[in-house]
This record gives sequence, structure tokens and C-alpha cells, in this order.
Amino acid sequence: MALPSSGPISLSDVAGEVGDSTTSNISLGKLSVYDLGDIPSTGYPLANGFHGWADSDRTSQLQSIARPGSTTSTNIDNRMVVLPSAEPSIGLRKINLTDSWSINFWIKPNWSVQGTNQLKNQGRYIFLLGFGGNAVHPNYSSNVYNQNMRIYWDALQNRITFGFLADDSSGNPKFKQNQWYFHNSGAIQTAAGLGTSSSSTTWWSATNRGNVNDNDFSMITFRFNGSSSWTYSNPSLYWNGVSCGAALAPQGNGTPIMDTTTPRGITFLGASYGSAAGTFAQTAGTRGGNTGTTIIDRVSFFEKLLSGAEMTALYNSGVPNGIPTDDSKLIAYYSFNTNTENQTITDSRPPFPVKQGTLGYGGVELSGSSDFETGTDQSEPVSLTSFLYNSTTQNIYIAACNLESTEDTAYHNGSGTYPVIGDQVYTDSAGTTSAASGFYKQANGRWFQIAYQNTTLQVTTTGEC
Repeated sequence: MALPSSGPISLSDVAGEVGDSTTSNISLGKLSVYDLGDIPSTGYPLANGFHGWADSDRTSQLQSIARPGSTTSTNIDNRMVVLPSAEPSIGLRKINLTDSWSINFWIKPNWSVQGTNQLKNQGRYIFLLGFGGNAVHPNYSSNVYNQNMRIYWDALQNRITFGFLADDSSGNPKFKQNQWYFHNSGAIQTAAGLGTSSSSTTWWSATNRGNVNDNDFSMITFRFNGSSSWTYSNPSLYWNGVSCGAALAPQGNGTPIMDTTTPRGITFLGASYGSAAGTFAQTAGTRGGNTGTTIIDRVSFFEKLLSGAEMTALYNSGVPNGIPTDDSKLIAYYSFNTNTENQTITDSRPPFPVKQGTLGYGGVELSGSSDFETGTDQSEPVSLTSFLYNSTTQNIYIAACNLESTEDTAYHNGSGTYPVIGDQVYTDSAGTTSAASGFYKQANGRWFQIAYQNTTLQVTTTGEC
């Protein structure tokens, strides 16, 4: 049987098309966010496991997420977290001391400092990114040392820190970390450009963001080579794709062993363990900054060392590229754009990986006054496939089929060789000029129609000539 050329397509329709008597072998597991992007947020009842997308077509509004500061470091009212029960990928557990990995994110600091080397009104730390297990550690009242990864800035020493906290092979809690101090001379000044002043009032903050793009964002990358041991140069730190040089001597009290069985929760602009007694779910998200609203964007985790060329491409001279979700080494990616936003609750899901079978899978819960920010001036990559067709627009499909030549080139944003219903078609490889409304003949002997769906030109019907 042929699939319907319009209207809803059921799993039974797909099973019939491939000659299967049941639907047990039919899966939606390979669908991407962009495949689901043309599900309207209103007008249709959404199936269980699907978000109501903020926009009704494939065009996403660029967004980031922002956490307002608080007056106490232990406050979690505005936390932004993925709970361990919603871990986006078990690949997060490969961020450890034995595998190779990279972590990449963009940040716009809006915290303030004062002359006593403290975050004004709040103490010395702001945590930028981390993850951890949920359960309380046997030796402590919180989940500290339960598979914790942490990235934080220390206002007392003007240092950024990357480290792990977990039990060693004997079950004793251990930590290991590297630190880079921003007022050092040399490579870190070339990369970050925060200055060498010893006055804390000039350190990293809303009034001194260092080397940034036009929208005051910096791209931070940490990399670890699992083939080598932990040293002052492994893991390594990059600012806008430029090496910050060697860290201080490695710090720690042993070798934490990051297990492969504990689900990780993620914290954005907050610590992955709490100051009070309780689990990750109960207490994570402290130390989130003060005064201003700090913004984080484009958070991605890879199970590989990002190359210099890849980091340069991601930074793209300050006009950032999105993360290519077809990278086989990508673990998880959060864009925070509107096509990942849940309208019902303040929540954002990762464009990769997509686990549509479980509602909220990988979702970032934005609490309190934390919310989405628009206008980050960052663009998603355009992934298009070329195909041959006749570019002459016709009013009916029969007229299109009567055309003999199919030697013109167009581009579509679908995953197949030729466009299907819902795909957008462009006349240029950059994806900036949409093909006009009408009927067209393509080189495989089929025709397709382009028409407006809401405000978007896309393929609405196809058929055999």
C-alpha cells in the first residue's frame, strides 16, 4: 500500500508500507527535534511524550537560559537542573578520568565582585556547570562525592576550576582538579584577555568579561585525553577556541573513580551538590551567582577530544555555529532554542539525543525566576541535501510532470534523497531562499507541491508522475 499523501500517518500505515503485519518493529527513535518541529503547539492534541513546541514550524527562535543572582550562596530557588532520573544519555558517564571527552558552553557573566575578593553579598564561588548522582553519600549529608563533576570560578583567587569528586577504588571519597588563574600572564591573557591586575574589582565579572563576541558571550571548552594521565595540561582549557595554557599543579587527595552505573543529573549555573542535607534532587543548584542575571547557552558534551579546527568552527569568529547533531561522538547538546521549549512548564529539552518515549527526558527544569533569554545572536547550522529538479513553477502537477528537463539543483532540509511532506526546499545551498509556491518535477519521476503552512513554505503533497 502507499502511504497517505496528506493527513496523519499512523504506525500501521508505515508497517503496511514495508510489508510488516505488526507495528512492533516500527520505531520513532531516530526522529530529531527538527523532524518534530512542524507539530503545532495548538490545534492538535499532542501525544504522550511530546512537548508543545513554542513555534509551529521548523524555524526556531534563538534562546539561552538565564539565572538571576541571589543574596545567599545556598539558595536554590532559581536553580536550572536536569534531574538524575531524566539523564539525557548514559554517555555522560564517559566524562571521567579514563575516557577522552570535551565539554563546550557559552557564557555571559553578570555577577559582581567587591574589594574583599568575594562575590558581592554571597561569598567566593559561582558554579558554572556540573553533574552528579542523586543519592546521599554515606560519609556526608548530601550527594557530594557521588559522581560529581564541577566547573566553578573562585572570586577569592580569580581561578576557574575543573574537577571530579567520587570514591576511589577502596570506597574512600577523593577529589582531583585543575585550576587556571585568570590574572596570570602568558597564554591565558591571549585567550581570555581578563588582564593581569591583582585587584579583585577588575576580575572576571559583568564589568570585565574579557574576550567576548559582539553579544558579550565567551565560549569555554574543557578537554581531557583519556590516553594520558591527569597532569597540569590534561585536562586543558580553551577560551573562544584558544588555549589558556597549562594549569597550576594538579590538586586533590587521590583518584576518584567515576562509575558507569549511576545516572547523572546536570546543573547549569549551580553546584551539582547541595549545602544542606539531601539528595541531588533536593539540594543541587546552590552557588548560582549574585546581583545580575548570568546567561549560559549551547552546552554540549562529547566523547572525544574536540580538535582545534572543530573549536575554531564552533566559535566561528564570534558568530557561533550550532552543534552538528550527526556527530557520532556527541553525547548531549542543549541549545535552549524555542523548538526545544515546553510551553506548559518552564523546561527545555536537548536537540540531541531525542528520547521522545519519555516525557521530560533530558529536560532542564528552570525554577523560580530563571527563564529563557532571547537574542543570543547565535545561529543553528543549516544541514541541506541537494537534489535535481525542474525549477519552472507550474500550477498543477500534470503540467510539472510534462516537463522534460530535471537538471536544476535545489536543496531540502530533510533526511532523504528527495524532499518529503514537511520538508523545506531552497534554491541556494545556504538555505536562505525558499522555492516559490507551486508544483515541481524532480529527477526521480515524482512531483511535489510547495505551499504555505502557517507562515512557512514547505512541501505539502507529493506523487508519482
